[in-house]
Amino acid sequence: MTNSAVSTATLWVSDTYSQLAQHQNPTNARNMSAYTKDRFAFLGIPKPVRAELQRRTWAGRPRGVAAIEAIHALWAIPVREAQYVACDLVKSESKHWAPEEGLLALEAWITTQSWWDSVDTLAVHGVGTLLKRHPDAVWPTVQRWIYSENMWLNRTAMISQLGFRAETRTNWLDEALSAHIHSKEFFHRKTIGWALRDYAKTNPRWVQQWVDAHPELSGLSRREVLRLLGSREGA
Repeated sequence: MTNSAVSTATLWVSDTYSQLAQHQNPTNARNMSAYTKDRFAFLGIPKPVRAELQRRTWAGRPRGVAAIEAIHALWAIPVREAQYVACDLVKSESKHWAPEEGLLALEAWITTQSWWDSVDTLAVHGVGTLLKRHPDAVWPTVQRWIYSENMWLNRTAMISQLGFRAETRTNWLDEALSAHIHSKEFFHRKTIGWALRDYAKTNPRWVQQWVDAHPELSGLSRREVLRLLGSREGA
């Protein structure tokens, strides 16, 4: 990336963040932080207001690979709204990234400032986009994440095919979910159910057979998927 591209990305981040900072609301900020169990500081800007402020600079956003530099800069700002803007950039630009540049950056973002509200966007709209476009190049990295000690990388691997429908590789899905079927971690259990529930919209028979073949499946995971399947076991 050229220095001018980095400079343009940095200027856009500065301009966009200044728009947000002018509308901070301390009361909202406290409430929003409490919702995340005080993991993050907030400016206190509700999503509709943030979206409107973001639109003022959006046409000039960094495109393609230049967006990665902007997202790194946004990720380093210690207020959560900055990461929300970054996630919108991921949605917009990840389809233009090559696997080698995109995966390295995505892993860094997934494992810092980590919570479900950012990780899920990065997993589905970042990693999932790359996996769908470049499956053979991307899967080895996602497969490595299945066995990582980082819970958020595990979660990413489990939901990286969300929305793939008939293009879902069931052997990949099975490996990602089976690796954590005995976990006591809430997010593992919740994610297993979510991934199965999503694929059940396309292939309910496969999902029902998978659930039946895994009696050790946690009650939380089972309830998540069976309420869609309408299984004979009940919701």
